[in-house]
Amino acid sequence: MKTYMKKYLLVLGLVFAITGCDNWVQDIEKPINVITEEDLTTEAQIPFLVSGVKARFSSTYDQLTFLSGALSDELIFDTRVPNATFPTFDQLNKGDVLLDNNSVTGGMLSLGELLYFSDNLAERVGKITFKTEATKNDALYNANLYGAIARYFWGAYFGLNPEQGGGVINAGPFIASNQMYDDAVTKLKTALTFVQTKPYETKLVNSVIAKILFAKGDYAAAKAHAQAGLKKGDNPMLALYATTAANAWYNNAGIGRAQLVADPRYATYAAETGEATRVPLTKLGTTFVYYRQEKFPARESSIPFITWQENNLMLAEVAVREGDGATALSLVNEVRTTGRTIPALAENPKLDTILVEREKELFCQGVRLIDQRRTGKWHLGNTPAGTPTWQYMPITERERNANPNLK
Repeated sequence: MKTYMKKYLLVLGLVFAITGCDNWVQDIEKPINVITEEDLTTEAQIPFLVSGVKARFSSTYDQLTFLSGALSDELIFDTRVPNATFPTFDQLNKGDVLLDNNSVTGGMLSLGELLYFSDNLAERVGKITFKTEATKNDALYNANLYGAIARYFWGAYFGLNPEQGGGVINAGPFIASNQMYDDAVTKLKTALTFVQTKPYETKLVNSVIAKILFAKGDYAAAKAHAQAGLKKGDNPMLALYATTAANAWYNNAGIGRAQLVADPRYATYAAETGEATRVPLTKLGTTFVYYRQEKFPARESSIPFITWQENNLMLAEVAVREGDGATALSLVNEVRTTGRTIPALAENPKLDTILVEREKELFCQGVRLIDQRRTGKWHLGNTPAGTPTWQYMPITERERNANPNLK
């Protein structure tokens, strides 16, 4: 993706070369709305750069979560739903995804920018002489945190082939999902070194590490980090939006435009006592009934990335896998009953019970696709051509054509 940025800058430079005749530019003062590379690489600009990384995280996260929802069994695409018209979403829903799918391309380009902005922030820090150590530490914490999340996104959502997950960085060689996860964990452990005196951030990073290790299927390693992670009452890590930068769920799978709607089984979940609080749906249609998610009902609705509830459910799943049903029951019931009217479970949960709890709690948060793969619950067979359906979004044709390592 860096290749495209270089091409764009080259074209832009040629335009200026052609139009920049000497008699046009004499005595022109420096434009006040232009900032140079040197101007950005200063301590004063660190808050601005960190804000840019966080904004790109939000615009990447929402795109990838709703696209992965389309590929998973969480959402459905049906042309009987008014305004459901995009063939790119239909391809995802069927797992028969073309390499030139422009919805996937958009999500992948945003992810490339997130990774670039994060890594570039770390590089800039190395060129600055800081007066305030706290500013430097905050920059390096955020650079490593979001750089890790970008690598997690590559491993969790993209693939070279239908059953081979992973991605590329800066037009480099293909990196398989497990290596992306390992690289992400390494960066997160680096992030921890910059927040040693901050209890909340320390817990947050440990929960994100556990989340990534869960995607990898390394439950033993995930347990230790989840135990050091978020606890009941801790604030979630949120992707933030605004009326001028609406989240993609609102625009593509919500009130703004419902191209993708909830699988009907979620309506069954929502009908259970108290469950409408975590599986909020609106029933629509007459001849054809469908269910629109309203977990994110506004353009500026925030989307959780990691919560204490998810941390609890990771620990509960590990407990079930280890045969500790009593601990699993306590952890699940804490999630079900805290601030809600959902009744507590009476019996120790089995693994399938935990997975359903995750479906409900993490509805519309990009987790279902990962859970399907790691637990062997893929819902699609082969394509009409007899090839395997995509369990990842494909690295797109645009990247394959530009990256010599993918030829």
